[in-house]
Amino acid sequence: MGKYDGLRELLARAGDRSVELSFDQIAGTVGGLPRSAYDHQAWWGNHAGNSQAQGWMPSGRRVDSVSLTRRRVRFTAPTHSQAVPPDAAADPGSYQAIPPPVSVSPPIPVEPPQWTAVWDQLARTVQAHIDAGRGHLVTEDVVRFATAVALEAAGVDPSRIRFEHRVPAISASLDLVIDVPPTSVVELKYPRDPRQAGAADTMTYGELLRDFYRLAWLDTSYAWALHLMDRRLARYLAARREIRWTWTPGETLTIERNAATALPATAARILPVWTAGLRVAATCELAHRVDTLTLAAYRVRLI
Repeated sequence: MGKYDGLRELLARAGDRSVELSFDQIAGTVGGLPRSAYDHQAWWGNHAGNSQAQGWMPSGRRVDSVSLTRRRVRFTAPTHSQAVPPDAAADPGSYQAIPPPVSVSPPIPVEPPQWTAVWDQLARTVQAHIDAGRGHLVTEDVVRFATAVALEAAGVDPSRIRFEHRVPAISASLDLVIDVPPTSVVELKYPRDPRQAGAADTMTYGELLRDFYRLAWLDTSYAWALHLMDRRLARYLAARREIRWTWTPGETLTIERNAATALPATAARILPVWTAGLRVAATCELAHRVDTLTLAAYRVRLI
């Protein structure tokens, strides 16, 4: 008996209806789910070669949607392209349903890029601009385009890359996504040194946190916050007591629920109300010195 036969039996009891189940319901039926089922949407892909898909695909069902945040998955109603009369040995009152041909979807995400190589190339590109005397011309848009070029060098076809991808549910436009719907997301920040500190720093503080929240809400397998930061802003963030900032690879910056209540008013006003109930982890995967700047890449997830 296969591990996921219990899931197939559970779905069969739903008859010809679509059904939504919690991860816990499925785990209780099949004797537990692996960590990847909770962390990666790709685990729920409709791929005939995956052992878990044998829990739904042979009956003609497919995964319609997955929410890693809510820990729920929706299966479409079974579809049967044809039925044949029973053979001579079968129960004369029964018919055998023949499932439709299996269509194999590509895995999600498709060939994820080597992210470390992407960030390494980006750091070299920004440094080259500075060395050539173009540092004052480098903007957030320049960094975003350089990221797209680095992704292409890592094997991502440019046709898969989009800038300013709109997400109406959270009234946000994401800086860069791979695929639509996104399988990978990057939010970029390159705050320029303001003429006056104070309120400008506090506003940037809120914008950085808002990016973390957006990425966590999306719940994609590859969610990155990329910061290109000068020393003055880094000193400001290091001095904040509400959230312990880090630029050390391997360390995690944690945003607790209702964090806005402890933030300065200018920063708190930037955070949408839907962020209040989220708890977010941003792990610094790497940090490069680029002249007097720090380029840091954070992998973001909901916890």
